[in-house]
Amino acid sequence: MDHSSWRVRLRRWAASGSGDVLGAGVLFGTDRVLTCAHVVRDPATGRRPDRVQVEFPLLQGLTRTPRRTATVEAGHWVPPFGKAQGDLAVLVLDEPAPVPSPVTLHRTLDYRGALVLVDGFPEHQSGGQWLTGACRGPGG
Repeated sequence: MDHSSWRVRLRRWAASGSGDVLGAGVLFGTDRVLTCAHVVRDPATGRRPDRVQVEFPLLQGLTRTPRRTATVEAGHWVPPFGKAQGDLAVLVLDEPAPVPSPVTLHRTLDYRGALVLVDGFPEHQSGGQWLTGACRGPGG
């Protein structure tokens, strides 16, 4: 699968377009992004932000990285609570993404031992970072 079509980098919104890198998300369709609530949480208030910047850094052949502004979809921000529960957010882009996403969600009931590839944009790693691992059991 072409990762460049669905991997997005999230930044704190700034009028200049150069806010701090917050983390990663997954584009669904042309106008929704799934991420973790803690990634976009406003550190000053602990609440969901008014808006964030979404970038498509892996699209090739462009003179600059395409960007969109996004807001958290109403009712779709679940901050982390308890032990590994919650921590999801759905963002809505202000205009369609420059490419559609081929990503679909699948529910797998028994995934113990399944190999996974994890992607993100940790602090000071605006180019992204990949990690591999294996599922050990049910999650939150």
